Amino acid sequence: MIESLHGVLSSVPAWEGVLLFGLVALVMAWAGAEFPAWVLLAALGLFAWGTAPWTWAALAGVVVVIGVPPLRRVLSGLLLRSLVSRGMLPVLSRTEREAVEAGGIGLEADVLTGSRDLVALARADMPGLASEERAFLDGPVREVCDSVDAWDAHRRRDLPPGTWSLLARHRLFALAIPREYGGHGFSASATSAVLVRTASADPVLGGVVSAANTFSAADLVVRFGTDAQKRRWLPEMARHREIAALALGDRGAAIDPGAVTARGEVFRRDDGGLGLRISWDKCFVALGPLATVLVVVFRLRDARDLLGKGPDPGITCALVPVSLPGVRAALRHDVAGLPFPSGTSTGEDVQVDLEESVLGGMQGVGTGWRMLADGIAGGWGLAAVSIATGRVKHIARIASAHGVAAAGFGSPAGRFDATDEPLARIAGRAYALEAARRFTCGALEAGVRSGLLGAVVSRWAIDAERCALADAFAVLGPTGIALGPDHALAFAQQATALSVPAPGSGIRASAEVVAGLAALRGHPFLAREMDAMEAGDTRAFDRLVRDHLGHVLGNGVRAKMLGLTRGALAGSPVDGPSARYWRRLAWASASTAFWFDVALVSQGGRLRRNETLVRLLADLCSAGVMTAVVLRRFDADGRRPEDLPFLQWSVRETLATAQAAFEEFFDTLVLPGWTWLLRGPMAAWVRVNRLTPRYSPTVASRLAGAVRTAGPHRERLLGGVHIASRSAARLEKALALAQEAEPVHAALREAVRVGRVPRTTPALMLESALAAGVLTRAEVERVLRAEEARDEATRIPAFAPADFFATAVPKPKARRQAAQEPAPEPPPTPGSKPAGRRTKTAGEPGLKIPEGGRRRRGNA
Repeated sequence: MIESLHGVLSSVPAWEGVLLFGLVALVMAWAGAEFPAWVLLAALGLFAWGTAPWTWAALAGVVVVIGVPPLRRVLSGLLLRSLVSRGMLPVLSRTEREAVEAGGIGLEADVLTGSRDLVALARADMPGLASEERAFLDGPVREVCDSVDAWDAHRRRDLPPGTWSLLARHRLFALAIPREYGGHGFSASATSAVLVRTASADPVLGGVVSAANTFSAADLVVRFGTDAQKRRWLPEMARHREIAALALGDRGAAIDPGAVTARGEVFRRDDGGLGLRISWDKCFVALGPLATVLVVVFRLRDARDLLGKGPDPGITCALVPVSLPGVRAALRHDVAGLPFPSGTSTGEDVQVDLEESVLGGMQGVGTGWRMLADGIAGGWGLAAVSIATGRVKHIARIASAHGVAAAGFGSPAGRFDATDEPLARIAGRAYALEAARRFTCGALEAGVRSGLLGAVVSRWAIDAERCALADAFAVLGPTGIALGPDHALAFAQQATALSVPAPGSGIRASAEVVAGLAALRGHPFLAREMDAMEAGDTRAFDRLVRDHLGHVLGNGVRAKMLGLTRGALAGSPVDGPSARYWRRLAWASASTAFWFDVALVSQGGRLRRNETLVRLLADLCSAGVMTAVVLRRFDADGRRPEDLPFLQWSVRETLATAQAAFEEFFDTLVLPGWTWLLRGPMAAWVRVNRLTPRYSPTVASRLAGAVRTAGPHRERLLGGVHIASRSAARLEKALALAQEAEPVHAALREAVRVGRVPRTTPALMLESALAAGVLTRAEVERVLRAEEARDEATRIPAFAPADFFATAVPKPKARRQAAQEPAPEPPPTPGSKPAGRRTKTAGEPGLKIPEGGRRRRGNA
């Protein structure tokens, strides 16, 4: 019988046999078949076609070379040496490697690797608040928020004294400090909820609470301090007797921990102990002007090897009280006009005890960057997404209420087409940010401090906040640009300056962080391959390359098959209306993983210098992760039908980001010999076979209607924030009254339509309706209350001249008098020479110009 099958396909057309075996190969690749299965398929093909003996010899040669490990390792060794010689190995500095190895990786890796099984991601924990935490949020936190007036803080250039007292009394600088040291010991969810509320109340208040609790000096002491350091500092920090600040960013290096210029020298004290002599010049030290103790980040030098760790132990963190000799008074920064307490910090030859001051004691020497990277992984993403969530929810409340209040007399509540699109964008971003916030809290409370997740959510959050603010100003119109005590979005534009995502902020740096962490932490093989290449371990490299090739082949086939079926072949971890979007996510995930590998293999170490490709890969990774967290939130909330438009809009936005990135990716990537394929057929196919449908006005209208309608749904979507200003409260009141008056307006419009009431001014129409019995006195009064609330809520702040110029700079005469008074000399920076006598320059205000330097009037 077997002999009868020999050459059975030789009589059929070649294309039919190729098609048959091609389909079988696709199924095997989809299933992740191992090497023996592929050998068996090839043997069956040769047998069925009855091919010549030399083809069997060729197959045997391939089997021997690839299937016999010693021979295969010879090829792997040649490949390894070739990659190293061509510079295909990405070069990582010591600090970059420590950053990559810090923290962990969470369920977001399933999206980045094209995983076939997204069940764990679909069941990720999204925790809530304990009863004690909710009571603290509704009690002390609300009291602190009520004490802040953004306009008053702007004029006095500081938070009110009462606010600082309440912060100390309620220990809002000790949210995560353990209870045994006097702190609250709250969960990540509670800390995040506090940041949401304080950030919505006032940008400065939210920034201060964030700087004290997330990626902060206190957090580093909690995580890495010795027992003695914790006992010494944490109780005082919890009671607000000591205020700690993290002195991280060096002047000229912004806030890049990899470019630390501060220096510390180890020396032997007279008593035989070891001391440190530290000099630094830091900028943008959050809470620096208020700090009593600093965690200074510096590069440690040990020329005499007193520590036994070589002359350059590396970046180190040390606790330095500001009262020590050599620490100079801090100068304040003006952060976009906000009174946020940020400033400089300088020290020159400040001497401290090494064991007592180095964070972590002797074990902490040289491990400072690892500590910082771990802190960034755990705290910075949580802070960025929490603050952005609070602000965008607050913006959504203001814009939606204003859209109704400014609609005018008798306008139907559902007829606001002009503002549907911007309101939908704001509401959709608020929904996605809340999903990212809760997902991040769940990962932290599960013990996963993922730097990749933090980088993704912070990058997405900052962009969402800026876009939401632009849409809000489009809705508010002139009301949005006039500052004053009753301004609903006062200083919101400046507040985006406080939304710095991570060290080395900016489009380029944040994209590099996301793409780098996705490659080195999210990729299942790349980091281990790099280690094997550096160590010259051919055996390990051979095994990893074999598995890596199978991974790439499987993702490539899955990406193509899912693209052809628009995700229909992918399984969904859930049922219901979100299942189709989980399948789209699987399609996008497989495509991202495959083309990420193509870019890595083709570019190698040159990839990080191609900033456009890095940005596009970061966009693809971010879009996949954000799609996953939005889908998870919808399922975690019980798949409510009223939330379906928010899911649809959010997923379409995230997948649209991936779609745009793919389109630009094929126009950017260069593959020698294959670029024509990318520019032509692949680019055309990806533009036709889109990941997501186009923007839907119907979905936008449903989103806008949901946030314009006061009620439980709106409160659930946009709750957890603080209604800070009087203007915001008036807008909320106007929205509620307008909604109550809508049935009356509907009856009035119908009476006008049928001719019972003449169309004239609002006042005369109400009088006519009352006289004609169309409306009752109570209904007319309800309309009048709503109109009064509308007028009050949309009033633009204005000032009398005396009030407007109350905080202006002195007039020229006053400035000249002030200039004649000697000004105090600024503190010198470390290494600078003492300032000499100042030379007067002609033309300076308040300085006498020598007679010979004056221009004489009249004839010479």
